Amino acid sequence: MWLSLALFLSLSAGALSFVCPPNSTIIPTEHQCILPIPGAVNYINAVRGCDRQNSNVIMIKNAFENAVIYGVLVQWFPNADGAYIGVERATDSSWVYSDGTNITYANWDTSEPSTGDCVMMDRQTMKWKATDCSTPLPYFCGLDGDKLQCPDGWAYAPGPDACYYVQGPEASPESPDDCEYSRAWIGLYGTAEIGETTPWTDGTFVDYRDPKTAPANGSVYWTTHAASCLTYANWEGIPASGPQAARYVCKKENQRAPEEPEA
Repeated sequence: MWLSLALFLSLSAGALSFVCPPNSTIIPTEHQCILPIPGAVNYINAVRGCDRQNSNVIMIKNAFENAVIYGVLVQWFPNADGAYIGVERATDSSWVYSDGTNITYANWDTSEPSTGDCVMMDRQTMKWKATDCSTPLPYFCGLDGDKLQCPDGWAYAPGPDACYYVQGPEASPESPDDCEYSRAWIGLYGTAEIGETTPWTDGTFVDYRDPKTAPANGSVYWTTHAASCLTYANWEGIPASGPQAARYVCKKENQRAPEEPEA
């Protein structure tokens, strides 16, 4: 029942002004996305995993959110006992959210909270249970929808917290020869050596290079390939006299909602 409810509400939420990233689910009527992270880890690593997504372990603030998240739990983690949610025991023994604020809603199971300092949602009951923070469990990250807004046609990536757009026809290579036409320009001109200064079009230095890509001997223009052409390397350096790409990738900051002024 709860799974059907959550999926129905998710599909009915298209009127909102943002789109959740792949593999995540919108909380209808709220600017928040649920990103389930499979693979059992302790709570500290769950916090770190969500931090890499510029988010927190998900904070449940009402019964509606609890029901939607439970539907995602049942769908994504059918074999798990439950999943971590963003509730922790503070040093004064009170319960707080993963961002340190006081909880405003709770759905404790009978005889809970017990002695654990972290909290899981039980897959069988939808109730909350205190658990040892070293218990390996999957978890949810809560992505703030106001930080996900990108222009129409752009895609949001939570890791770099930015919007991306690929100009040109969609590339669907079906043979190695097709990959010659799948390239898209990225904003890099140089050798792609780590630490190389000002080769990116925004004037920043190179602090990352595709792991399968070797630096060039001299300055070249760099492209990236379609996903099905990434057997050997993601990036490819093209000299000025070399073959040209028909597409290019743009990046921009996401469209954050203005910060509310402090009263």
